[in-house]
Amino acid sequence: MSAASITGRTRLYGIIGDPIAQVRSPEVYTRKFADAGIDAVLVPMHIEASEIDAVLPALLRLKNLDGLLVTSPFKTRALAIADEVHSRGRRIGAVNALRRDDEGRWHADMFDGEGFVRGLFAKGHDVKAKRALVLGCGGAGAAIAVSLADAGVAHITLCDIDRAKSATTCPSARSSSNTAVNG
Repeated sequence: MSAASITGRTRLYGIIGDPIAQVRSPEVYTRKFADAGIDAVLVPMHIEASEIDAVLPALLRLKNLDGLLVTSPFKTRALAIADEVHSRGRRIGAVNALRRDDEGRWHADMFDGEGFVRGLFAKGHDVKAKRALVLGCGGAGAAIAVSLADAGVAHITLCDIDRAKSATTCPSARSSSNTAVNG
């Protein structure tokens, strides 16, 4: 996509994080938008962690912004600012996607764990009755633990340098399954 193809009607999607230089999704999704004939771009937005409480509410007021992907360290903050949060996001305590509806309300959800488990299935890996070790219990790690439990993993061990994160993720992973979880 070239700058010449961006107009006043172009819809904006952003991906926010600190740092943000490592993300590849803007290249992928902007190309997919163009290939599908959709007048939209996905823009990386580097927001300093100390500025998120001021910047995120202002960003969500942009009338041509239709959605945000959320990466570290903003997944819990994005949950707090959403008008509606899917039960999966509430259970995990973090979200990685915000979408504006036709009334201007922001809906949040978490797809990290579901994407991880679908990737395992796509490669022919069955997780039912298996054991899993999840290293890191931030937003993505917690989402992966919950999705593995929902997919039928028998036992999950959670490890995080911050033991409190492991402790808060354990009940979330246990809440809708018979999975044994420790951390």
